[in-house]
Amino acid sequence: MVPCRAAVCLIAIAQILGAQPACPSRDELRRIMAKGDVFSDANAVDSIFYHESRLRPALRSFLRDDQTREGAQRMLALIGDPGDLRLVIRSAPPPKPGPYANGWAYQVATALLEPSNPRQWAFLRQCALNGFDDSRVEAGAIQTLKLIASPRSLGILNETLQQNTRDSSAATAIAYLQSNPPPLTDENLNRLADRVANAIRIGRQVEPWRIRYNAGGDKALADWTYNTGQTYTATFLRVGGLWRLRGVRVTLQKLVVEFVGSPRSHWTDPQPPVLTWEPPAWPAALDQILPPMQPPSPPRDASPKPKKN
Repeated sequence: MVPCRAAVCLIAIAQILGAQPACPSRDELRRIMAKGDVFSDANAVDSIFYHESRLRPALRSFLRDDQTREGAQRMLALIGDPGDLRLVIRSAPPPKPGPYANGWAYQVATALLEPSNPRQWAFLRQCALNGFDDSRVEAGAIQTLKLIASPRSLGILNETLQQNTRDSSAATAIAYLQSNPPPLTDENLNRLADRVANAIRIGRQVEPWRIRYNAGGDKALADWTYNTGQTYTATFLRVGGLWRLRGVRVTLQKLVVEFVGSPRSHWTDPQPPVLTWEPPAWPAALDQILPPMQPPSPPRDASPKPKKN
């Protein structure tokens, strides 16, 4: 019996190890970071996150390489280690001109849920005041300041609202902050993820949670999708028995088209009308079409002329 139990245990361990994502080599990691948009490969992101403790030193070294800097910035922001975020901001390049040229700033701004020094607060303020000339970066910073819910974040939000009175996101964030929300910490990860989704809520959640952990079990990623087509990914760290939110950002945007009207399982073309041909009825006599023709009558005052011999 003992050998059988040992064999079962070995099989279970092998299955667990087989389910773990493979750890990419340094060269593989460099190729992934060189793409820039690391979130385009979900399997690679999950593998890197699972082995983050082994791969973060390489990711930090990639910040010194122009070809891999942006990918490393995005990935380190997703992992959310406080020390790595300080390094990312300290080594960040100045804003680049052009739309979507500073996508890394959005990832970093949405990861600063616990800014720890004046440089990080200044970075959040720069993003919220559209210092990167990118509305997405601006929106990400406003969302972070909202979730921080502190007097300092309120001050930056008021400054943002004064600069752009037409943008309602800052006003909505201020209203949330003034409602005195509880801290985004909890012993239960699922419960905390649900609170984060409700705080951000931009629609109706249409897909169940997708939660995965790192190898150490002290970091987690949670994905959820709204009916607007946006998929959010949140990063959580477990500190002292409590899960804490470390960042939340949009990682996928789908185009959603909805038809206005009664719901249909599929579109059907309207049926053409049924046309029947009936021949016209012929008249029984020609007089029913044209009246009979009479010879012309002579004038009343005229008399008949005599015939010439």
